[in-house]
Amino acid sequence: MAPALDTDLVRPLRTKESVGLPPVVASIRQALKLIANLDHVSRDTLHWRLALNILEYAQMRNEPETIELATDAVENALATDGWLAR
Repeated sequence: MAPALDTDLVRPLRTKESVGLPPVVASIRQALKLIANLDHVSRDTLHWRLALNILEYAQMRNEPETIELATDAVENALATDGWLAR
């Protein structure tokens, strides 16, 4: 199965306005770009490495279960760093 060009996350994730991130992360591609734009210290933390690995896997598999795991991983990473808007 070929990966989709872009796949929506299970739910859009809103970020805090003051942290310089996009206001909404709604797709796997947007989440991967967000991670790529992080400074290397942030990107090397366990929660962002986990999010990156799961996003890449979800992009490859394009299955609802893996997309949900990827969404949860990005949400957790944003929350861990205090960047998730509620």
